[in-house]
Amino acid sequence: MTMTVRVLGSACAVAMMAFAASAFAEDDDAIVLSGELALDLVGVVSGGNDHQVHEVDKTTLTADIDFEKLTGWSGGSGSVTLQHTSTGLPNAATGSLQGINNIEAGQSSTRLFEAWVQQAFGDKGSVRVGLQDLNGEFGVTDSSALLLSPESGMASEIAATGPGGPSIYPKAGLALRLVLSPTENTYFQAAAYNARVGSLGDAGGIDTSFDDGVIQIIEGGWTGAGKLAVGAWRYSKSQDDLFDTDLLGDPIKRTSQGAYIMAEHRLVDGGEMGLTVTGFVRTGVSDGDTGPFRSSWNTGLLIEHALGSRPDSQFSIGYDQAQLGDKYRAASAAGGQPLGKTESHAEITYFDQITEHFSIQPDLQVVWHPGGVASAKPAWVGTIRFGASF
Repeated sequence: MTMTVRVLGSACAVAMMAFAASAFAEDDDAIVLSGELALDLVGVVSGGNDHQVHEVDKTTLTADIDFEKLTGWSGGSGSVTLQHTSTGLPNAATGSLQGINNIEAGQSSTRLFEAWVQQAFGDKGSVRVGLQDLNGEFGVTDSSALLLSPESGMASEIAATGPGGPSIYPKAGLALRLVLSPTENTYFQAAAYNARVGSLGDAGGIDTSFDDGVIQIIEGGWTGAGKLAVGAWRYSKSQDDLFDTDLLGDPIKRTSQGAYIMAEHRLVDGGEMGLTVTGFVRTGVSDGDTGPFRSSWNTGLLIEHALGSRPDSQFSIGYDQAQLGDKYRAASAAGGQPLGKTESHAEITYFDQITEHFSIQPDLQVVWHPGGVASAKPAWVGTIRFGASF
């Protein structure tokens, strides 16, 4: 009954956004409103800690603003995103360190997720300030986005850092981001995100003190028939070592930092309606002293127009592996839980747009050594995602 009420509430919110969007349709597109609902039914079918069905849903309401059309501000734009999450805890059912569901938020809440303004410099770049999602622009390949596992979006060795996690879903922080495009196929971007995330709707609201410093990140690359990019990140304020202590028994302070490289390339080009295959790969490393992961890598394929009779059908497979840091393993062993060296994960998923506004996506995942426990049985996870958008 509770699940039904939550789903109906989320669906009503999306429907209200669709109605509001139609009201603004005549405003020369100065303000474009949109809404999305993702509803997942997730269950561990083998291995793991429980075999219950967990319901997870996320409703996103976004207003994109063209200030040039609205006020005459040349090159000005902005965006505001509200999110509501109602969530079970499917990840706890697997015991995975990396996670299995990219909309699980840990708790049910309603919050302001993003709110930023941007100044564009023609086609040569832009500067943006406000609440921003780091994962929206850094360290991601477009062709891995269909997969539901969180590590297919943000690399595990970055996602597990910071006092409360970096500025990624479900919480964002204040940030300043610069993008430069020297040529049509090259780019450079740099940003500083508040290390303490928080927004309206969170306990404490938006943090403006920056007492925990910032995470600085840079990325540069080439885009054309695919993408090749490298990046690096670093926290400005040192953090506690996971294992090493000083003579007084206090954790030694370390710099949390890392780097990554990623690529994607179209392997088969079937044109607008033909079967198209794109491959992707990413690998990254971190200091290994302040977070659980020393490194990770992932790879996979995205197949578009997978079924000739279904023009919007997509199919994707992915594999990733995260290496646990020596400090994290030592701390766990000292606490009575020895761990292996890796946690690995494979996924296969199919997406289809059933109607203009509704989609369905069955998904199957397997996690080897969940939690890094070498003796743990593989956890097999089945998910079906229902989507609605307006």
